[in-house]
Amino acid sequence: MDLDTGPTPVPTSGSLAFVCTLCYNRPMLKELLGKIVGDANEREIDRMAPLIKEINDLEAQYQPLTDEQLQALTAGFRAEVREATADLAADVADLQARLTAEPDADDRRALGLELETARKRLRDAEEEVLSEILPRAFAAVREAARRTLGERHFDEQLKGGIVLHRGKIAEMRTGEGKTLVATLPLYLNSLLGHGAHLVTPNDYLSKFGVQWMGPVYHLLGVSVGVIQSAAENPMLGSFVYDPAYPATDDRYQHLRPVQRREAYLADITYGTNNEFGFDYLRDNMVWDLNQCVQRELFYAIVDEVDNILIDEARTPLIISGPAEESGHEYSRLASIVQSLKQTHFSVEAPHAFEIAPGKSSEIRIEFAPKIPGKVSGTLVIHSNDRRLSHIEIPLRGGDARSKDRNTGHEAGLVATGACIRVDKSPIDWGVVRPGGSESVYLRIDNVSETEPLRITSLETGDYVVDEKARQVTLTEGGIEHVQRLLNVGDLYQDGQTHWLADLENALRANVLYQRDRDYVIKDGQVIIVDEFTGRLMYGRRYSEGLHEAIEAKERVDVKQASLTLATISFQNYFRMYSKLAGMTGTAATEAEEFQRIYSLDVTTIPTHRPMIRQDMPDQVYKTEKAKFRAVVQEIRELSDSGRPILVGTTSVETSEMLAGLLDREGIKRYQVLNAKQHEKEAIVVAQAGRSGAVTIATNMAGRGVDILLGGKPDGLARETLRKQGVDLTQVDPEVWQRELEKARVACAEDKERVVAAGGLHVIGTERHEARRIDNQLRGRAGRQGDPGSSRFFVSLEDDLMKRFGGATVAGLMDRLGVDESIPIEHSLISSSIANAQVKVEGYNFDLRKHLLDYDDVVNEQRRIIYEQRRLVLTSDRLKDTILEMVEGELRAVVAAHTAGDPSEWNLPGLLQAARTILPIAEKDRPQWQDLSSAEIEAQLLEAAASYYEQKEQQQGEATMRQLERLLMLNSIDRLWVRHLTALDELREGIGLRAIAQRNPLVEYKREAFDMFEELKAAISSEVAHRVYFASLVRQPVRREAAQPARRPGQNARSGAVPTRSPLAAAAAPARKPAAAATVGRNDPCPCGSGKKYKNCCMRH
Repeated sequence: MDLDTGPTPVPTSGSLAFVCTLCYNRPMLKELLGKIVGDANEREIDRMAPLIKEINDLEAQYQPLTDEQLQALTAGFRAEVREATADLAADVADLQARLTAEPDADDRRALGLELETARKRLRDAEEEVLSEILPRAFAAVREAARRTLGERHFDEQLKGGIVLHRGKIAEMRTGEGKTLVATLPLYLNSLLGHGAHLVTPNDYLSKFGVQWMGPVYHLLGVSVGVIQSAAENPMLGSFVYDPAYPATDDRYQHLRPVQRREAYLADITYGTNNEFGFDYLRDNMVWDLNQCVQRELFYAIVDEVDNILIDEARTPLIISGPAEESGHEYSRLASIVQSLKQTHFSVEAPHAFEIAPGKSSEIRIEFAPKIPGKVSGTLVIHSNDRRLSHIEIPLRGGDARSKDRNTGHEAGLVATGACIRVDKSPIDWGVVRPGGSESVYLRIDNVSETEPLRITSLETGDYVVDEKARQVTLTEGGIEHVQRLLNVGDLYQDGQTHWLADLENALRANVLYQRDRDYVIKDGQVIIVDEFTGRLMYGRRYSEGLHEAIEAKERVDVKQASLTLATISFQNYFRMYSKLAGMTGTAATEAEEFQRIYSLDVTTIPTHRPMIRQDMPDQVYKTEKAKFRAVVQEIRELSDSGRPILVGTTSVETSEMLAGLLDREGIKRYQVLNAKQHEKEAIVVAQAGRSGAVTIATNMAGRGVDILLGGKPDGLARETLRKQGVDLTQVDPEVWQRELEKARVACAEDKERVVAAGGLHVIGTERHEARRIDNQLRGRAGRQGDPGSSRFFVSLEDDLMKRFGGATVAGLMDRLGVDESIPIEHSLISSSIANAQVKVEGYNFDLRKHLLDYDDVVNEQRRIIYEQRRLVLTSDRLKDTILEMVEGELRAVVAAHTAGDPSEWNLPGLLQAARTILPIAEKDRPQWQDLSSAEIEAQLLEAAASYYEQKEQQQGEATMRQLERLLMLNSIDRLWVRHLTALDELREGIGLRAIAQRNPLVEYKREAFDMFEELKAAISSEVAHRVYFASLVRQPVRREAAQPARRPGQNARSGAVPTRSPLAAAAAPARKPAAAATVGRNDPCPCGSGKKYKNCCMRH
């Protein structure tokens, strides 16, 4: 049991009314202050008016410019930046060069502080010159967009661009053109030459953004690249925009494939949060600086910032490789857990007890789910009765029967043996009343007048599921059942505990993780479905054995277990950017978290046109079945009226179930958009605004999707040409323009019909625990002043309603005789649900902050290790550093063997220890009997320098420098991986320190610090023990692609890398054993491997 003093558990109550009565003082105080001092957001927007006017005044000046003159503005802006910052940039470059060349640690620290100060001065100067250029740069981008896209940035979009340039979050409603807005600050900040990043939540949005906005950048003379996940096709991993490139696939029009480094060297780079993060980790695993792909992390705009920086904040990025050996019997455990039974009730009674002759005893049965129709399980009573030693009492809903396991006889509610009789209490036990059951009692009688009745055990089922915490726990009977099936003793005793982690994963995979909701099976592989976007995440795997457990459950090939090689959280990755900004339609509800963790303020940008969408109150139904009947009825009615409908679901499974209901009702004009059909996303979205269209979508419909009433002309034109068999990569421009014009006319006519019918209607089939997700779905309707409406359909069996007392409301409805098809519809219900979401959001914020406290510890250690790796890669003076390590080890060896009186010195042991570091030949065996400790030390240090010079002469200076670099990288990487594993193990059990009244976080920081000091010492020791025996194996070194993957629990991501690291191949120690007569079997092997001699070179 983990007693980690983490965030306070999210509260639940017996009714929604309880949540509704909670008072939240902070919003009320904010509202009161707003009335007194005015709204700070409005004041900030008003302060932008002079800048907006200056940009607008430049419009008439820029319109007469030729394309060449417009492009020349970019060169002029860059010249202004260089002139204003040249001296400061030279100071930074000089300090960086001095820091790289400085071998002394203290001087390096001093230079590092000086460098940080110089960089800050440079950044301040750059921001000052960009502020001066901003009106002209924004006006240039506006004019370029007008010429290339026919789009003109309106004033609200200019305001959004200013907010993003200032390093804040711009909250802009759906349809306000955030993709176009981003071009303004991206262009402006790219003028500095450090690179600017646009971060999206998926590959489709990043690729489409470059293709759409590429003409704007191209006209201005700015290069733009895009990085993609290469999991499906390594050849489609990175591109630059090139309007002259003849693509063979119309999905990649104008995108020229390039090396990843070239995509990052573009002035502006689009990509996903995962790819940016993984490339950072990979860059810190390379063995040559030429293998690095990223530049400095200077400026980034995070699209859908709440999704990436909040929803996915608990999902650390992990690059992993296969463990040395798997050893997990996943398939066997999968079969075992599938035979286990869930229970929905518990028994309040001793595990074993005795009833005197002629007496009786009552046991209390508590039903866990408190939801009618959901109770199941079997109570098994074991006793010493010679006729009925086992009695099974199945419980299902309102039915309870007992059955003699030996005879199979159905005995109703009474079973009688020689001693035992089981009877019902005066209450009708086993009946779970709608709205939740009271406790019920079961009476056990000892009918014998002479013999005592011993109840040896009560079994209630094998495992219990906690739906709120998403945990599954074995009961005592379940543990015994598993032990019998595994044919092992106590699972919690030494020798058997290795089963526990794999058993837990098998249970979670079987019970908590559902196919077509959490993952799908495609081409014989388990592909994870993103919880927040509904998209497939190719190449990612749950770690810690969960993915393997799911593979065994689904009977697909079980891949080898993985080991963490590198990891970082999104929180710590994005905080490394010098300037960070974000944009989304739903950020205000998480403004406090953005400020506390990322120091990002939220500014709400007013809409270009008034919002006229009608958000109708939720309809709450008693059962899920009744809810979906109402959803289908509403779809039928509105679709017949000509309105387009977007239906949001929470899982692939739900979307396909709803599609089946529509089929049975004869509604055929619908499209399903979920993880299984993600390839059709562009086509489906393009037609989702057509009259009468019905689109069923998972959460992916709420992120980066813009549904135009009447449909998208370009999407309609492409689809028409595809059906005609036209190759879009070779289409004649005249044919394309003619078809596009037809599509524009058709879409305009259809838009008039849709607007007259009431616009897009959004149906939510379940409330999400975060208001932002619901608001994202609502936001698909009512864009740019269009009419629209939205409504959520909720049942008391939904997850959120269960957590906040849905069963009590169901009981009330039952007592009032309300039919399940009659909904509860009132604004009070909607506000109660919103208040429940606020509490869950607060809990999740605490949880994310709690995890960040732990990750900050690892982050600081990671920063130091990565700095050391970069120093190794850039320094040409590693020889001095390695000799210092060798001298330190030799001094420690001498001190350990020459402590105390000289008569007690262990000189043979000293020689053996010294020979694990230095290649001391038998003929060179030193004579130390008459020397002092200092003299012995001096002799060894002199020998170390001499042997090093000999080795350098043998290898050659250039080869020796390369060997030094590879050897140090090998030791750092291998021991760092081992350190990460140890930190994971420490983190898993640190919560138990709370038992001793110790703060687990403080204990974690203290022990992690000690472990890091040991890591640094171990690196020095290993380098010292290997350098004299290592040799260089010549082979080409290439960068291997590491495939990322997602991890559960803390929702982590992990992946796989090649089994053979180029490290091991390039710096393998040349095993050179000493004479067997001088080395004991159990002594350290002289080759420096760290193993005992008998397990290493003695074998040869």
